[in-house]
Amino acid sequence: MRAARESANVWRRERNQELLLPLPHFGDHVTLAVLLSMNTGLRRGELLKLRWSSVDFARRLLTVEGPDSKTRSNTPRAAQ
Repeated sequence: MRAARESANVWRRERNQELLLPLPHFGDHVTLAVLLSMNTGLRRGELLKLRWSSVDFARRLLTVEGPDSKTRSNTPRAAQ
């Protein structure tokens, strides 16, 4: 990912376009969402509708609220 970003900046520099900012911690803006989905089994709709109130950091649980989940019930998901 980092190499692709650097390559894009070479292309942008040659054309006098604004350079992409370096991302020292993340590959791109969706990396965290993808990792969360992979580790918890969240579907796209469930992931996009998450709220901070659904996160229990102490117990390491996410609760997918009823109307947003596939089964229409509150479904806890454990994060690894």
